[in-house]
Amino acid sequence: MTRFYPRGFTGSEDTILTIAKIRDPDRWQFEDMNPDEREVWTGLGKTLNAEFIYNHLGVLTLKANKDQRAAMTHRLCDYGDALNELRKSLYSGELVAHFCDESGKMWNILKDGWGGDEGPGILLRGVVDLEGGIWRRVVLLKTDEIETFARSLPSAWAHKSEPREVPGTIVVAKNSDVESAPAEKRKGGPGRRAKADWEVVDLALREEIKTRGFPDKDNEDPHWRRQADVEDWVRELLKQRREPIKESRRREKVAELLKAIKAGN
Repeated sequence: MTRFYPRGFTGSEDTILTIAKIRDPDRWQFEDMNPDEREVWTGLGKTLNAEFIYNHLGVLTLKANKDQRAAMTHRLCDYGDALNELRKSLYSGELVAHFCDESGKMWNILKDGWGGDEGPGILLRGVVDLEGGIWRRVVLLKTDEIETFARSLPSAWAHKSEPREVPGTIVVAKNSDVESAPAEKRKGGPGRRAKADWEVVDLALREEIKTRGFPDKDNEDPHWRRQADVEDWVRELLKQRREPIKESRRREKVAELLKAIKAGN
């Protein structure tokens, strides 16, 4: 993913990160982060796009200790809060986003679109479709305006000891064309998922296999040799994510995931 950023401009993914960092610099010391988490944040707008960031980093939190998990959760929430602040300022006209056409001329992106359903996705993807999708252009914002705007905002979440809930609608993907997949909700309770997010399970399982090896009879870990062992692991993962799934469905999906991973897909 190679993008051109004119001097004095930056992309929307990095803009959101800049706002989050300025609002709480102590929480955003990269040298204190887990290397895998740091790689995600520093890759936004360069090798990664932010549309799927919450679920991707959510996989890393499963391996983190209590303090690390709390810090990662705060940073994820800070990023989401910064996204909302940026979107509101663009919609109000306080800030203006731009794009560069094929001849190199700079144009403003009309503010009205930031209030629509596509607003957050555009900022997280870092690109905007123009003329009904005929043209796709990088979203550009002026660096100095963003820094001034960020410093005008109140500090980020001050109650650092209190838990925060991370929304489950965005994950990081290396393919910028992948569309977001918001978690489904139950009619009886806002924010409760009706089904498991198997994309997250797949990512988490692949990370687990990198560490423990593929589960087969030759594995050194006696508790990681059978499909049933993986089913137990997935059950605990889904329990943490509050996504209870029937045993038969879990067994079916685990078999599918293992088959795909073994085949190298």
